[in-house]
Amino acid sequence: MNILFFIAAITLVVLVILYLRGQEFLVNIYRLREHSIAVEVSNWDVPMFLAVPCFVSIIVGLVLRLTDWDRDKRIQRCVGVALIFAFLSIAVRIPYGFAVRSYMESLGYSSCWQLSSPAIMSPTVWVRNPGYCIENVGSVRNPLLEWMSLQPNGGADVAPNEVRAKAEELLAIYDHSQKMKYPEIFQEDKR
Repeated sequence: MNILFFIAAITLVVLVILYLRGQEFLVNIYRLREHSIAVEVSNWDVPMFLAVPCFVSIIVGLVLRLTDWDRDKRIQRCVGVALIFAFLSIAVRIPYGFAVRSYMESLGYSSCWQLSSPAIMSPTVWVRNPGYCIENVGSVRNPLLEWMSLQPNGGADVAPNEVRAKAEELLAIYDHSQKMKYPEIFQEDKR
């Protein structure tokens, strides 16, 4: 029964990598072709795709074990394939990160840490104009990026001051919602 659980869990990991990361990868390619004002690019996309055969090999090994076809040579091949792709995935990560940076800079984009999520393995936000990077917008980063991605022609007509105005509008809405949600925190001193 444990083997079935592990097969299901690893299959889910493979599907998440292929569906979610694959979808984001394709969306980013489209955004780059459209010269969007902001693109979220992960340094982990290709290494994660290279890890898929590792996980598939582990699934095959578990299926062999479940069906009693687990001869030593077959299991060793599965483990060997898994290790090769695991090491390949890890080894590709650093040069791929440099390649992404170089490629994005060659297209005229600059990294924007103010709009990027601080979470580990999160994609870096790259912007066409450094003026699109706005300080202290972490609480409205996602809605701002969504608004930027919905601009016609990839945002070719959007000036940095328009992005700043939208950020201020989103921050005002966010602040108001927080004051309504936590009134005791925002009470003014009545002395």
